[in-house]
Amino acid sequence: MVSGKHQVGGISKQISPYLSLTRMSLPNASHPPLLVSTLYSVALGCWLKFLFLNPLKDEAFDQHERQLDPTEITAIPIPLERLFVFVMAVAWIVVVTASSCSSLLKLANLVQSSAVIFLLMLLSGASLVENILHSLLSAVYLSALILWDLTCDNSAAHHNVLLMKDFLWRISPLVAAPTEPKGSIWIRAHGAVVVTIVFQIFLLYDRGWQVQRWPVPTILGSSIGWIAGSIVGSTPLGSLLLPRPTPSPVSEQELKTT
Repeated sequence: MVSGKHQVGGISKQISPYLSLTRMSLPNASHPPLLVSTLYSVALGCWLKFLFLNPLKDEAFDQHERQLDPTEITAIPIPLERLFVFVMAVAWIVVVTASSCSSLLKLANLVQSSAVIFLLMLLSGASLVENILHSLLSAVYLSALILWDLTCDNSAAHHNVLLMKDFLWRISPLVAAPTEPKGSIWIRAHGAVVVTIVFQIFLLYDRGWQVQRWPVPTILGSSIGWIAGSIVGSTPLGSLLLPRPTPSPVSEQELKTT
């Protein structure tokens, strides 16, 4: 007869692989920075091509066969179901990957950061009625890329997620001048934001390009900027792109002592 202790041990061994799916451990700072950035970039690029770019190519061929007008093509948004799966997979990785932050804390940061980006989209001209779910998902995606490798300590100040300190220093050079290894993260986040803004220029044209369908400029721009920022930020070129910290003014007392 098998004892209860052995039964519990056997059950824990059986379910441990499933529990590990909710707490992944990806390459971190202990690995070479360029190797880690390359692995991240390849993974995101493959996911982007598989679930986003390849279907766009097929839809473009179908729209050409139907001889749709360029205005009609740009008015067709990306299928919401496919966009949801694409975005949620990236957001899930950000929330459950192992780090010093709890999953609940990272989820709270992701929700608040997404709300900020979504508000900025509305202020920049995004429709509050038309394709609002597409805009919200694209805000979640950009926020997830910005908060990639989110880390924090266990102090009470960092548990106050309303401060969103980690999100702010990643997107604004005015908050703090980053140093290594955070410098590469800063470049990666800025790459995602800057290239996303640049890609919005495609919305000004009426050529019937797939990149003009909403929210392709945001998804594609943030992905390309994030991949480029990841690779550049992990090379010596990245240190040249970091803002230089402003020297603190020397007080009169310090001058007298010197």
